Amino acid sequence: MTTVTCLIDDAVPSHRALVHEHGLSLLFDIDGRIVLFDCGSTDALVRNAAALGLDVRAADTVVISHGHYDHTGGFRAVANMGGVTRLLTGPGFFTPKFSRKDMRLTRMGPNFGPDFLADAGIGHDVCGDMVEVCPGCWAVGNPERVHQVETIPDRYVVRHGEELEPDRFADEISLAVRFGDGVALFVGCSHPGVLNIVETVEKRLTLPVRGVWGGTHLIEATPDRIDFTLETLREKGVRLLGLSHCSGDIARERMLAHPAFEACALCAGDEISL
Repeated sequence: MTTVTCLIDDAVPSHRALVHEHGLSLLFDIDGRIVLFDCGSTDALVRNAAALGLDVRAADTVVISHGHYDHTGGFRAVANMGGVTRLLTGPGFFTPKFSRKDMRLTRMGPNFGPDFLADAGIGHDVCGDMVEVCPGCWAVGNPERVHQVETIPDRYVVRHGEELEPDRFADEISLAVRFGDGVALFVGCSHPGVLNIVETVEKRLTLPVRGVWGGTHLIEATPDRIDFTLETLREKGVRLLGLSHCSGDIARERMLAHPAFEACALCAGDEISL
């Protein structure tokens, strides 16, 4: 059995003793194995976990979906608690990331580097196509670009030496957990496209995706693209849906109103069982 508890999300939680912030963090208990997926923007996930009576020190493995601050910012606080022995990311995780507007660059990357991991005695594993996190749980990366409608905004760039290049989010990974006859899929921001990620997960694992939770970056999508995304998920047999974080109000409202899905938007303090 797998239990997933949301520690951080953008939305105001029903549990008013908890805080919210721009970011995502989910704590998994997979048959007794504790795994942390993403760490929010600050140390708020540690405080929220304590308020919920959960101990993030039990998570020896942390999986970070990609190298943006709103998924990496709380990692230092978690690592300093002493339980983490393994960080799993995609390739190029530490490549400098920026958001560009005109001449202005805003740094978007993590607040730690390889030296911090070495000093803390934390191993760094890199997921290319797929890595088993623990029995019944896989990190999946390098999604195939099947749906051309799923584009990445031009403002996201990375720096290689002196050159700025479009960020294609080669570091983005998702977490798939065995669920019935298929898998439940948890995504951080889905910059390469949530449909592309779903297609890739099903191909790599040869299992159908039955549910999708997390950030889908549909906040900037047109209503037509949102409708196309929901309809394609329905056609593929996805029935459980929880669009949160960067998914946006329109996607969340259409998800909740769609008759084909059993839907919920996870906020801090919310828990689901698979």
